[in-house]
Amino acid sequence: MKPASILVLASTAPATDVAILHFEMASTGDDFTVPEVLKCSFDNQVAATNEWDVEAIGAPEVWYSTGKGTVVGSIDPGALHTHEAIKHNWLSELGWLDLYDWPALPRVTSSYGS
Repeated sequence: MKPASILVLASTAPATDVAILHFEMASTGDDFTVPEVLKCSFDNQVAATNEWDVEAIGAPEVWYSTGKGTVVGSIDPGALHTHEAIKHNWLSELGWLDLYDWPALPRVTSSYGS
């Protein structure tokens, strides 16, 4: 069998037809010998079902969408523009409004929230 480098093995990572790779290897620097990998199939899989509440809110319909182009609005006493979940996604120009004292950036004004 021809030795395979680490890079060659890493390139097989996206393979969808390989379930498990298990092998003994003898290292000789960057190369090692990989035994034959057999393709397997799963005929006894049982499909999982969603709980009622997951279906009720329509979650399965959006699981595979990216959300690109979606705008979400929030009425909240504060949102920190540097928070990990929103720091790269908030509308900085005319995308928010604080009528209390018109700060230059969104901020958290209470002890809860983001």
